Amino acid sequence: MEYAVEIKNLSKEYETGFLKKKRVRALDDLTLNVAPGQIFGFLGGNGAGKTTTIKTLMRLQFPTEGSAKILGHDISDVSMHARIGYCPENPYFYDYLTAREVMDYLGELFGMDKLEAFDANRGTFDRRRSRRTRLEKAAQKIFKRNAPTRRARSIADK
Repeated sequence: MEYAVEIKNLSKEYETGFLKKKRVRALDDLTLNVAPGQIFGFLGGNGAGKTTTIKTLMRLQFPTEGSAKILGHDISDVSMHARIGYCPENPYFYDYLTAREVMDYLGELFGMDKLEAFDANRGTFDRRRSRRTRLEKAAQKIFKRNAPTRRARSIADK
């Protein structure tokens, strides 16, 4: 069976203290399988390793030991991350960017071409589906009418 999330013997140690000579094991030999379609709650007290596990799965930090797969792909497979959404507890927005600029930046990170978009269904390029056009439409749906030109921080704080 292919699991939605498959974790085997995952561990994460952090170096702390003066000169980083002390090691703290935040995640200790976690093995976990989540079946496709399964509703799964990840609960635990402070310091139990929940955030460490999620950040490791998202490849925002690297495991000390072990392996993990999401949707059958190793977490080191960069293309897999295009299919996953992650919203951290305290998201950061660049104060100097507008909502349009943030979305444009994120689109670029995910390989969306700025001038034209490839229509995979038709096998053609369509300038009407440019990243800018798609992001403008998304910004108007997600935020308020004038949001694309407002600072992202001002939208996030409301």
